Amino acid sequence: MFAEVLADQATLGNYSCNGGDNSDAIATAQYVINMSFKKKFDFKKCNRQANKLKKRHGVFSWLLSLDGFHYDQSTKWTHASKEVWRSILKVELFAYAYEVYSDPCWDNLKIIFRSPSVVTPQPIPISMHREIIEINSDEMTLL
Repeated sequence: MFAEVLADQATLGNYSCNGGDNSDAIATAQYVINMSFKKKFDFKKCNRQANKLKKRHGVFSWLLSLDGFHYDQSTKWTHASKEVWRSILKVELFAYAYEVYSDPCWDNLKIIFRSPSVVTPQPIPISMHREIIEINSDEMTLL
């Protein structure tokens, strides 16, 4: 829900992914979360959560740029071979979450962090021997 509220704030122009003052947007998210869940999250915790969302966006954007990695928008799941995942995890352990759980907040993260804030860890060695198999109803074709 926090990501949804920040996405709303970004849409309204109250949240800047370019390092502006986001205190009002985070305070609004804090208020909504506290009212919705009858909790008392403090501003620091909400600010840390916003920073975690930024990290998630950066890592997921980076993953989407890699050969052999695919995100299925309709199912909200990631797909990559075991070999590709092994290569990814050697560089960015945070990506493990996407292998196991995907990111249900991706649509909101794209709204919040409009500009490209892609985290670019070291290049990863992905095998050059990739095959894509396209299966049609009548035939199977190697690309």
